[in-house]
Amino acid sequence: MTYLRNKKKYFQTNETERSNLPPLLVTGGAIVLYTILFMALRSLHLFITPFISLTIVFLGFLNWLYKKTWVYNGIFSVVFTLVLYFVFSKFLHVML
Repeated sequence: MTYLRNKKKYFQTNETERSNLPPLLVTGGAIVLYTILFMALRSLHLFITPFISLTIVFLGFLNWLYKKTWVYNGIFSVVFTLVLYFVFSKFLHVML
């Protein structure tokens, strides 16, 4: 109760921590949006899986948000998505 009355701050935030808050909130929102879109597109029973296209766009957005180069962004998004798809569909037998 003493710290409430005296308004002492035990944890001081610096400029780096304050500047990291907006990207953190946008990342959380992007994860929620990715999940909603994935479930909505999955329920449409399309002939193609929404996993590949949606994950490439999602990873591309996150790489753009964290200021990666476009070459790295494209290569990482496509390769990482295809590796994930291959591992989950072929080895773990998860239907994406």
